[in-house]
This record gives sequence, structure tokens and C-alpha cells, in this order.
Amino acid sequence: MQEFKFFSQFDLDFNQYKPMWYGVEIDVPVADNGVGEGSINLNNQPFLMYRLTHAIIGATYDWLTTGREQDDQYTIEFRDENSNYQNIPIMAALLYGSAREGRYVDFAIPLAYSGNRTIHFRVINRHTRVLTPSSDYFKVGIAVHGVADWGPLQSNVR
Repeated sequence: MQEFKFFSQFDLDFNQYKPMWYGVEIDVPVADNGVGEGSINLNNQPFLMYRLTHAIIGATYDWLTTGREQDDQYTIEFRDENSNYQNIPIMAALLYGSAREGRYVDFAIPLAYSGNRTIHFRVINRHTRVLTPSSDYFKVGIAVHGVADWGPLQSNVR
């Protein structure tokens, strides 16, 4: 009986590049022009970032009761150690797509990062919010989407 090997040492390593997501939750003051800040530390591996998504965290579909609504009424500014990618903070829906509609856009050109980099975010509330129960802050979640290089397969196949 002949032994069948599904993979051999000559097969293409299709697992070197895999999707990778990073996220951060930022507390933003409920007052108009309140500023919240947060950062994402990238792993020690090359990362190609092609999309940024955002959303208010909490009971947003019961907004008449909670005051939390996916209204996109905040600006987002992001930068890394070397680059500012915007001249001013821009409304989240204008730049990245709408959390309210669940539609986000890919970057025109993906951003390439070597490992061990930090991406910084500033979120600015654009209208006064009244939350129930009462709170001085609401949370905005930000996720960056991309592809990471996990390196060549280390196989024991001979």
C-alpha cells in the first residue's frame, strides 16, 4: 500500500500571510468637543493596514432609553511615531465609513508597518450627549484591519 502525503517540503506555504486585527476602546467625554485618546501597539511582525473601523460601544439600538446611538458624530485623528495622516481631525463617517450604516471603506493605498510600531488615536465628540444611566464618558471602539507576515512555515515534513 502506497503512503499518501498531502503536503511535501516543496509545497507553497500559504500560511505565511494571515489576516490580523488590532483594536482599542477609547473613553470619550460626553461634553461637546470632549477628547479621548488611545493607542494600539503592533506586534513584532510586518503589518499591512488596509481599513479602519469604528463604533460606539453599548446599547446603541435602544438609544431613546440609553442615549447611545451609532450617530457617527465624532472625529477621529490617527498618527504613528513618524507620520500624521490628516491635517485636522475628520468626521469618522467621512473618512472611514459609517458605523450607523455598517459600511466602511478600504484605504486607497494600504499602510505598511514594520513590527513594534504604535498607532495613536484621538476621538473628539461633536455634540453633547446625555446618557442613562448618567456617565461622563462613552466608549468608541476602533479596529484596524490588515494582513500580517507570520514568517515562513517551520515544517517537519521531509
